[in-house]
Amino acid sequence: MKNKFSLSLCVLTSAIWASTSIPVVFAQTPEAATQQLPAATPVPTQSYNNAVLTAQDLPAGFKELPPEITAQIQTQFEILSTQLAKAGMKPEKYFAFIDQKSLQIVVGFTGLISNQSDRANFDSTLKQMQQPEYQQQMIAQIRQSINSNQGLKILDYGMIPTVNNIADTSTGMTVAVDMQGQVLQLDLAAFRRSNVGAFTAIMYRKGDRPSVNLDAVARQLDTRIVQTATGTIPASANESQVTPPSTRQMQ
Repeated sequence: MKNKFSLSLCVLTSAIWASTSIPVVFAQTPEAATQQLPAATPVPTQSYNNAVLTAQDLPAGFKELPPEITAQIQTQFEILSTQLAKAGMKPEKYFAFIDQKSLQIVVGFTGLISNQSDRANFDSTLKQMQQPEYQQQMIAQIRQSINSNQGLKILDYGMIPTVNNIADTSTGMTVAVDMQGQVLQLDLAAFRRSNVGAFTAIMYRKGDRPSVNLDAVARQLDTRIVQTATGTIPASANESQVTPPSTRQMQ
């Protein structure tokens, strides 16, 4: 079950990012073309390998995924990396953890966005994702891209406003999916801090109360990025804030 659970999350995240990155590649918006991004402290490339979450950042019970599952997830993320590289961001650092008792999974990645125009495009796409019309088009593309043989079906979706004010720009959404009769909830957030783009997601059984919410995970990842830039990463990770699930606006 945890194998299917993990791979379903990767298939969904790949489909979601494919549907959002395509407009960025082929149609830069006028706002993105003219936007002047404020100067920010860049994350140094040489210490960038620290800008990820660890098991110590999550509640007790979360462990790294088994190597065989991680390898399969890595294959899925290679497809995702190709998609995002065309839009100026190549995912470079990954993390994936599972609470086997509750079957909750936390995954994410970070990647440098060195070019200013690419950062403007990235920001523009995240803002577009908050528009109802864009959401409908995106979900329609996701449904088309998910092969019926994968046993996945999008049930409903909505935005998570509590993560719209992270770092320089951010957005969050939630998707309910049927996986061969098992209904799952996927909460995901994307944001940019200086020259780093980041993504994180939580998947759990719909109706369950996750032990950590998306807002807390995303903000902890943002903190780690800031610590990387300033060279203030602690010797041992701080305990993460465990809070109730984020407020959602379901469609």
